[in-house]
Amino acid sequence: LANQPSAGELVLAEIESQNVPTAIFFLDACRYDIGYRLRELINEGEPEPRAHIAPAVSPLPSITALGMAFALPTPKKSLHVRLADDNKSFVVTVDDFIGDLKWAKDRRKWLRDKLGCKDWLEIAEVFDAEALKKPSKTRRMIAIHGDELDDHDGELELTGTDDHLSRYVQAVRRVRDAGYSRIIITTDHGFFHWQPDDHDV
Repeated sequence: LANQPSAGELVLAEIESQNVPTAIFFLDACRYDIGYRLRELINEGEPEPRAHIAPAVSPLPSITALGMAFALPTPKKSLHVRLADDNKSFVVTVDDFIGDLKWAKDRRKWLRDKLGCKDWLEIAEVFDAEALKKPSKTRRMIAIHGDELDDHDGELELTGTDDHLSRYVQAVRRVRDAGYSRIIITTDHGFFHWQPDDHDV
């Protein structure tokens, strides 16, 4: 597991492969099996499969405060985690940046300062024509955050994910139609089941 890439390292490799207008979706708590379903929905109706999926490791404990930092496009060795002074929370720092990446505002600042990502949108804002701006010479990357899956606090088996996934697919197509030719979807963490069912294994 230690040799597996983090989500952020996979994103970084993709970004470095070519310079094209890019949208990065950070989906909170998008389990691996949900990722597979999302890939299927994105590929539906396409002349050939465009979406693919890759496994990544996330830090333990499996929480947003740590996982979102490790989903940023940076090598995991550049990230440093320690207990806060209160011994109840974490502090996540990254080389050459002042801030605590457990906070969304500091992650946004890092994306702006290090990658020139000027826009951070919530899923609902993707459907707002004024909020979703087309790419330009000065706007090559946008970030989009979705926490609909995490809001259910482990109750997705009861409520289902179809409505959320359908909205994500619509958001992906809106972003593509706006001119972002590369779309990367990543997540901060999945879920561990200490006594998993056979299909979970």
